Amino acid sequence: MLLRLAQKPRAIAWFFISLFYLELTLIPVISKAATPYPKLHAFRVGAVNGLPKSNTLPQAFDNSTTVAPVDTKNLQDLNRNIPEPEIGGPTQPEMTSFSSVNGGNMVDLFTGDFSYTIPLLDVGGYPVALGYNAGSSMDQEASWVGLGWNINPGTISRNLRGLPDDFKGDTVVKTLNVKENKTIGVTAGADIELAGFPAGTEPKQMVDSNAKYQGVTFGASYGITHNNYKGWGIEHGISVGINAGTGAKGPFSGSLSLSNGTMDGLTVSPSMSFAGGVMSNNEKTSLNYFGALSMPYNSRAGLGSLQLSTGVTFAWSISNNFRTAVSFKPKGALISFATPAGAPEIQIPYTSTQFTFTTKVGLLNKLYHPDFYVRGYVSKQFIDPQDRTLYQPSFGYLHYQDAAPDGSSLLDFNKEKELPYREKPAYPHIG
Repeated sequence: MLLRLAQKPRAIAWFFISLFYLELTLIPVISKAATPYPKLHAFRVGAVNGLPKSNTLPQAFDNSTTVAPVDTKNLQDLNRNIPEPEIGGPTQPEMTSFSSVNGGNMVDLFTGDFSYTIPLLDVGGYPVALGYNAGSSMDQEASWVGLGWNINPGTISRNLRGLPDDFKGDTVVKTLNVKENKTIGVTAGADIELAGFPAGTEPKQMVDSNAKYQGVTFGASYGITHNNYKGWGIEHGISVGINAGTGAKGPFSGSLSLSNGTMDGLTVSPSMSFAGGVMSNNEKTSLNYFGALSMPYNSRAGLGSLQLSTGVTFAWSISNNFRTAVSFKPKGALISFATPAGAPEIQIPYTSTQFTFTTKVGLLNKLYHPDFYVRGYVSKQFIDPQDRTLYQPSFGYLHYQDAAPDGSSLLDFNKEKELPYREKPAYPHIG
């Protein structure tokens, strides 16, 4: 019988082609015709009979037309009546495994199960083999050639990562509702300034109004806080600061504060700043400059960010009643050491409110200046009811050019490991 089958390879090939066609094409068509309700597209919300297509809200950006405002209330009511799409289900047993024609081992070297391959025929130069693998599980389904047997020549599967490539203005809806984050705290502390005396004021030099006195300042605080997510906590800290004057040709100040809390850990915040200015003899021209540097460190989060800012202002008088100033905008730099990778998702806006009150009592002496204070604060962070559901048009890889130039569109574009450039020391974990 095998010799007879070997004499008719063309008939056997047509038989398998017809069998694949009936299984992969005809059966899904018949099952879809027997469904009593319309199927939903897996990615288009609202694409059912009698309802508008989702890609009409909003349309792709066009400079020549004006897009009408969207009635989000009616769209929310419309989405509640949409049935859930049927996504998922078991995979065909023929598509779960593949047997190579060249497999010569009769025992799986990894599991020790028996395996066997029977070459059948060539279809257009592509070999088709019947394979068997022992060790079937209890929930494994039998293929169309038997349990444990497989005649799959290979498959081409398509997976979805990010947004579909054919999205062109399709609306992506994101709804987020979180509990309000509320923090209440009370802090009591004391500060003392030692050897505070007026800074030198030369006629040719200008000083900052916030740094008219030189001296050393010490401070300590202790407080209790409560957060509805984290519970009760205790926070205490100490600080020291120095304010120098004209010896450095301008007010110079530096500070170092240590704060320790049961919720956030130990935080060390060093900072330095300077400011100064020079005025001409006739007081018609002046030059002011300033700079600041800070670098906080937390015991749990590590080194946060290095912030550097500078600025220069130049002013001159044209007449006695008219004065013109030219300012160079402050130049700042931020080097972050904890930048996470981004993902194409809709950002939900948060609303924050803060209330703070402080009561302070102090004494004024010649050598030292002590003061005591009590500070209370209430901080709330929540999502406004109008911001809990957002609608944003999305564009796939094939329609990037149709996205709105103002950045309001959702694009399938990710940036990974976006770090500041530096030559040394090199990042060892990035090739």
